[in-house]
This record gives sequence, structure tokens and C-alpha cells, in this order.
Amino acid sequence: MLRVPDLDAAVEELRSHEIEPWRGDPGDGSEPGEEVFIHPARGGHGFLFRLRGPDDRGERPPPAEDHEGALGIVALDHLSHAHGERDALAEWYERVFGTRLQRRAQEDERPFVTTVLDMPTDQMHWEILQPVGEGSFIHRFLERRGPGIHHVTFQVGDWERAIAACEAYEVTTFGGSEGVRDGWGWAETFLHPRQAGGILVQLFWEESPGVWI
Repeated sequence: MLRVPDLDAAVEELRSHEIEPWRGDPGDGSEPGEEVFIHPARGGHGFLFRLRGPDDRGERPPPAEDHEGALGIVALDHLSHAHGERDALAEWYERVFGTRLQRRAQEDERPFVTTVLDMPTDQMHWEILQPVGEGSFIHRFLERRGPGIHHVTFQVGDWERAIAACEAYEVTTFGGSEGVRDGWGWAETFLHPRQAGGILVQLFWEESPGVWI
């Protein structure tokens, strides 16, 4: 869900990009017309986007307190969008949502290439994954599902605590790796969609900001 300063103006801007959003009843007590949607197959490139106007409900409640047994998530770092043409999609994000290019990775031995975008609010990043070769797991993902969300990545504040929490909840991690960069440590791992509500989840920890990429 994305907040915009003027919903009607946002609708007109979307239409100027030949995207026709639709208004609906969100079913959460708000009035129809307080939000609009971009359909995954009609402008959303595999994503359902939900846009709402300014939050006029007053001061937000404080975030939920951390509690014993939780993973200790400190940030939503990025969403990853699998797509066959990363440059075309990056241009679309820049034109429609005002994202800024952070980095565009060059091809290496990996079966995919990435482009990372910064959202205008600087609250999170958006990653585009493009397959390299027909044997790429991203290629297989696109063949089965088409363009859409591939994974969501959270940063944790304490690696040992996060892994212990996964073990306590009998959540098996996989694909883990760790390393040292510029003298600072980092680590990452994944939670399978079968154990994470249907979406691939990536966890990472870094000893110093910017160490993990």
C-alpha cells in the first residue's frame, strides 16, 4: 500500500501513463473511493498496487513492542520483483512512482542480474530480478507465475537471536551465507514459502550499515 498526497491527482497521473486504476470498497470500514488499485495484469506488471490518500487519522500509534521469542526485525529492506526486462521495468517505476536508481549490477556468474531502486520516501528499496539464461531459477519462476513479487527481505538486529527464533518455531532456514566486508560481518538466509505464508522471505544481518549488499 502506497500513500499519496492527493488521490484524485494520482488517478489522473496514472491515466496519463495509460494505466486505469479502479476504486473499490476495501472492506475495512473506510468509504469506497478512499483508495484505488492498480491491477497486476492491467498496469501493475504482476503486482497489485493499493494507493491511498493522506492519513488523516491523527497521530499513529507507537510500533508494537519487541517481545521475547520474536525474530527481532528492525526494518523492511526491500521487495523483489521478478521480471524479464529489468531496464524497462525500472524506467516504468521511475516514471510512475518516482523511484531513483541506486545501482544496476553487471552480469557475473550468477543466474540473474539485479537493479535496485530507492523509493521517494527512502523507507525501503525495490529490487528487480532479471534471469540470465533459461536455466535460471528466475526464468523458471517467470514461466510458472509470470512477473510478480519474488521475495521480501527483512533486516534483523541480532543474527543469533533470529536463527534461534526460527528454530524455536520449527521454521527451517536454507540458502544461508555469511562473510566479512571491510572488516565487518554480515549474514543472510531464507525462509521457504511453505513456512512463511506463501512468500519467500529473506533475512539478513549486518554488523555495520552498508556491509551487506
